[in-house]
Amino acid sequence: KIIQTKNTSFVPKIFHLVPADGYGGVEVAAKYAMDIRSKKFNFEIKYIYNQKISSQNYSALFNPFKIIKSSIDIIKLSPDVIILSLWRSIIAGLLIKIFRKNISLILFLHSETNSHWLDYLLTGFGIKLCDEVWADSYSSMNKRLKKYKINKDKKIISFLPRILSRVINKDLHIKPNFIYWGRIGEEKQINISISIFSKILKYYPDAKFRIIGPDGGSKKRLKELINDLKISKSVIWFDELDIDSITDLASKSFFYIQASKFEGMAVSVAEAMQLGLLPIVTNVGEIKNYCKDSINSVIITDIDDTVKKIINILSSKTEYYRMSINASKVWENKDSYKESVKYNVEDFIQKSLVNANKI
Repeated sequence: KIIQTKNTSFVPKIFHLVPADGYGGVEVAAKYAMDIRSKKFNFEIKYIYNQKISSQNYSALFNPFKIIKSSIDIIKLSPDVIILSLWRSIIAGLLIKIFRKNISLILFLHSETNSHWLDYLLTGFGIKLCDEVWADSYSSMNKRLKKYKINKDKKIISFLPRILSRVINKDLHIKPNFIYWGRIGEEKQINISISIFSKILKYYPDAKFRIIGPDGGSKKRLKELINDLKISKSVIWFDELDIDSITDLASKSFFYIQASKFEGMAVSVAEAMQLGLLPIVTNVGEIKNYCKDSINSVIITDIDDTVKKIINILSSKTEYYRMSINASKVWENKDSYKESVKYNVEDFIQKSLVNANKI
């Protein structure tokens, strides 16, 4: 059913379908996997919306005709397997499946929660029609699927888009400088991060907080909060940056802060830990499995309690570097996302050919 051929020279065509090019973890990882090469398959990234999505044209994502057109275009290209990421891609995958029943679908989950009721329904349809389910973490797999009946193969895909080296070393003087990179959206609860920083600023007036990323709908409100707190001179905003620019700014920072309401893998947190930054994070999603309070991170609970923990760490260079090194060690010898996708696609194809040869 999946790849119905007995031709041993057959090289299947694999598409990874993503709604649009953007700044989220899914989009960043997809870009790093664009050049996957294998003798066993041909691999391409396909976007439903063939334009860079930002706060200025975000409404383009709500054009249903783009999904229909993209589905038609993909059908004409005759892929053998389509990997579906995010709910818009599931819609396209379902449309494609109607007209090309022999196309195999892999549903890829990137968060431990559904975004909304439509996401919940589409995930259910995707589970029924897919041949395999992937997830970026055990948290995404286990929590997301507990409300669905599923008897499909399930795989955890490493969600480290890029392997990074430490930029924080013991020769540096520890400064109360904080950084965040990612989408400036409600789910990241950057208001909590700003509140924590504002209290740190009372003890360390020279502290800085660098916030990097595209506006996901929260930037105006956050700037108003910063003005109300009278800390605008200490908070520095940046639009979307490439990883080299982020790494340069990270080398001037010592703490990565992210107070997410919910998460899947939390790519930026993992990247920050690789760089040697000490993460200050909420205990959500997969974060709780690799961030351990007082060992390699600060877990946000009560804001005042979190501030006390940070101040204690700042008072001890030895303590900071102990935790910083522990943070980096978590990601040593891990496969990258690109490597993990390659291995798992090859495994999927191998199983598919075995099944096809049984026909």
